[in-house]
Amino acid sequence: MKTGIDRIVSTIKHGLGEKKVGLALGGGAARGIAHVGVIKVLEEHGIVPSYVAGTSAGSLIGALYCSGYKWQQIRDIVADVNWGDLVQPALFSSKGLVNPRKLEKLLDKLISNKTFDELEIPLNVVSVDLLTGELYLFHEGPVARAVRASSSIPGMFSPLEWNGRVLVDGGVKNNVPADIVKDMGADIIIAVDVNANAIKPEGPENVFDVMMYSMRIMLDDEERIEENADFLIRPDLEGYSYYNLKNAEALIDLGEAAAREQIGKIVAAVH
Repeated sequence: MKTGIDRIVSTIKHGLGEKKVGLALGGGAARGIAHVGVIKVLEEHGIVPSYVAGTSAGSLIGALYCSGYKWQQIRDIVADVNWGDLVQPALFSSKGLVNPRKLEKLLDKLISNKTFDELEIPLNVVSVDLLTGELYLFHEGPVARAVRASSSIPGMFSPLEWNGRVLVDGGVKNNVPADIVKDMGADIIIAVDVNANAIKPEGPENVFDVMMYSMRIMLDDEERIEENADFLIRPDLEGYSYYNLKNAEALIDLGEAAAREQIGKIVAAVH
């Protein structure tokens, strides 16, 4: 756990007296790999967020990043991962088709069982409580447990039943948490939405697509994102599915390309 001195040093490191940057990483399952390309461009230009908020896939990338991983290291992780590393078939009594417990275990291993207080960059992870219909923000306790909850697509993944709550994917209510990172104290908000051109004219190919398409239709948050984001980065991911994890290199390249289109203005705003 950070001491008072540690927190002072961290504050100085992330921009005491300067504009504080907030990074909001949106959900999008496999498409979330594109976030790595955005982080690459920010790193190249010396932009270190003071705050990060993530939903679903964005919470996973955010957890690795806030734990100290650089973009190349995250790239190597996502290039090797497959769905078998993240989920396992659920029992008939379960509330989902698969259980994401393996995701939690893998992330715990990668970040050495860190809690939120031990992260290098403050992180908020977005989930939704099915019992109340309200957002539930994780900002303390085990990071991997929070990411598991935020990534639990309703109907597909078993929800996290914890502390009297039934927690599912934060994308149900807030898929690109620009407002959350603003509330954390950021002055300049960079939001990354990986859902552009997501719904294909030919329709969904499988049950995973059906779930993701349904969430996209139900969640109309365009106005909220634009109101809170100073810079909205939307990689053109046309033709890339939500479930195929084998396109990591291409997704990262597209995230990088979208970030480079705006990095000049971002650098000017930050400095």
